[in-house]
Amino acid sequence: MHLVGEASTGKEAVQLHRELNPDVTLLIMDLQMPDMSGLDAIIAIRSEDPTARIIVLTTYSGDALAQRALKAGAQAYLVKSLVRTEILNTIRAVYEGERHVQADVAAEIAKHTADAALTTREVEVLRFNAEGPHRLWFQ
Repeated sequence: MHLVGEASTGKEAVQLHRELNPDVTLLIMDLQMPDMSGLDAIIAIRSEDPTARIIVLTTYSGDALAQRALKAGAQAYLVKSLVRTEILNTIRAVYEGERHVQADVAAEIAKHTADAALTTREVEVLRFNAEGPHRLWFQ
C-alpha cells in the first residue's frame, strides 16, 4: 500500500481523486464539513468515476449517516475507534471489490430499517453481521 495523496477538505478530496485516480479512497473526514460534506464528496467522486472504491472512516457510528454514505456509493463504513489491522483489512477487501460495514453499525442499520424496503437477503446479512463477534465481508 502506498499513500498517494492527502486532502484537507471535501473539494480537495474530489480534485485529488480526479488527478491521482487511486485504487481505494479512504475518506478520513467529517461527513458534515463546511465546504463540501463527505457525502457530497462521495457522490461527486462516484459521479466522475463510478468504479471508485471509497471507504468512510468517521467518528459517527449512527445508522442514518452510515446508510447515506453507503447509498452515496461508499463500499465500507468504519468508525475511527478501530484498531489498525481492521482498517488495513478493510482497505484490502474494498480493493478486491468487497463491501464492509462494522458489526455495531450494521446492528444499528438493521434495528432502524425494519420498515425500510430492504430485501430479505439484505436483512439476513445485516442480522448475521450484527449477531456475532465475527466480521462478515460481502459483495
